[in-house]
Amino acid sequence: MHEYRNYKQVEKLINLSNYRVIAFLDVFDDLSSKGKKIKKENYLVDGDYAIIDQGNNDIAGYTNDSHGLYDNIPAIIFGDHTRCIKHIDFPFFLGADGVKLLKNKLGEKHANTKYLYYYLLSVDIPNTGYNRHFKFLKELLIPLPPIQTQQKIVEVLDKSQALIDQRKEQIELMDELIQSTFYEMFGDPVKNPKGWEEEKLAKFIDFITSGSRGWAKYYSNEGELFIRIQNVKNGKLNFESKQYVEAPKTQEANRTKVKKDDLIISITADLGRTAVVDESTEIYGAYINQHLCLLRLKKSIDPKYVSYYIESSGGKTQVQKLNQVGVKSGLNFNSIKALNLFVPPIALQNQFAEIVQKIEAQKQLMQESLVEMENNYNGLMQRAFKGELDF
Repeated sequence: MHEYRNYKQVEKLINLSNYRVIAFLDVFDDLSSKGKKIKKENYLVDGDYAIIDQGNNDIAGYTNDSHGLYDNIPAIIFGDHTRCIKHIDFPFFLGADGVKLLKNKLGEKHANTKYLYYYLLSVDIPNTGYNRHFKFLKELLIPLPPIQTQQKIVEVLDKSQALIDQRKEQIELMDELIQSTFYEMFGDPVKNPKGWEEEKLAKFIDFITSGSRGWAKYYSNEGELFIRIQNVKNGKLNFESKQYVEAPKTQEANRTKVKKDDLIISITADLGRTAVVDESTEIYGAYINQHLCLLRLKKSIDPKYVSYYIESSGGKTQVQKLNQVGVKSGLNFNSIKALNLFVPPIALQNQFAEIVQKIEAQKQLMQESLVEMENNYNGLMQRAFKGELDF
């Protein structure tokens, strides 16, 4: 048994009389060939039957064709490239690429499929990039306590996961609240029902620049922050993914270093993502990369207002129209300056910014709570599969 990847983790369970420890291939059948696969270009946004692929979303798309529907449920889906693991308890079709369909061969009386799913989630599967990872699953041992214990473990983890899902929904509602507040205060950015004056963004720009190229040579494990496109979204900076730099003492570094209330806009790839720089980021020190544009605005307009205007449906439509397709895909300075926006009184813009700040403060507390919930969930999972939970 020593050739199994997780032998040390399950070693103490092997000699327990009420546990069975079984090789992965003796627990699961690989039925990937039994599921009908649908190519991504044939996915529908809505339909009668779900398509499950190896992506992060629970459901990748839909189809209305019932021929080949897989209904031998429950089943587990494993993303051979992505390592995503999903428990599926409704009939479905498979996405075309990299999907493994795993079926519990022991039966629900002996092995609870949801328990098996949670166990696989608890295992550290190496990340080897966009390669095949199923080989690592095949090297696992699966600890099986009595079926009643399996069911209790599932109940505990289901409840913990439900609390996490509920908190995530609450956080999403915070974003929706900001959007609805914007529309309530300023109206539809496309129709301008309140008749605000319209101006080009150029009128309100004091300073504009794009980020630095070739800064990979300055990457480090500590230092100041290097803001990339994934850090910019929905009017704020998100540093879940951080890159540090030891910035050079150059004019370029001075030009691309952010200040409080700077407006950042993505100008390549996913166009029109925005963020407003907060005071803590300015104090810490941060620079933008070449996929981002920095705007320092006049005091006559609020950067948070402009940010949410650009992120609105009307703003996004403009951004796509200004995209330099066929020349060099993306936005240039002239495109950004040409953005139309309606201009409510600055007092109303500032009021909106204050509301956003209060909502973001609530959201931050919820996100901190979510981290704690996820840590508790992971701790429960590890204890459950070490036989350390008392039932």
